Amino acid sequence: MVSVAGKDNLTPFRSVEEAREAGRKGGVASGKTRRRKKAMKQAAAMLLNMDVSSSGAFGKEMKKRLVALGLDEDDVTYQDALLASILLEAMKGDVRAAEFMRDTAGESPYMDVKKQELKLRKEELRFRQELEMKKGANEAESEEGEKEAVHIYLPDNGRGG
Repeated sequence: MVSVAGKDNLTPFRSVEEAREAGRKGGVASGKTRRRKKAMKQAAAMLLNMDVSSSGAFGKEMKKRLVALGLDEDDVTYQDALLASILLEAMKGDVRAAEFMRDTAGESPYMDVKKQELKLRKEELRFRQELEMKKGANEAESEEGEKEAVHIYLPDNGRGG
């Protein structure tokens, strides 16, 4: 018999109320985690969309590099700087950086295949629904009108009869 690791440490709930309380605590903790992740996502978006500062050596150098790549000096954000640095790594031969840039630009072959699969599934579903509708319509017609004749053909086998 196969034993599950740690199964001996599990204790069942003693009552329905205890199970409810544990579920409530789990729900509260889950909500807290979701709110924290949402706040982190918003902070990251805000930071990425901030303009690169002209003050300091880092900001001046970064703006100079991004302008050299063809970006407008007044509209340079940290997101632009991040993408430019990933692009430079890709140009040095970093395959993962190249894949990131390709996927970020929306040219992912994986996603193209998934879109094609979804399109085919939708077409198949539509085809099956049409077949079901036709089948239902044919059954309704045969019930209303004459019953379909069934013909059974038996082989003669040379016995006559």
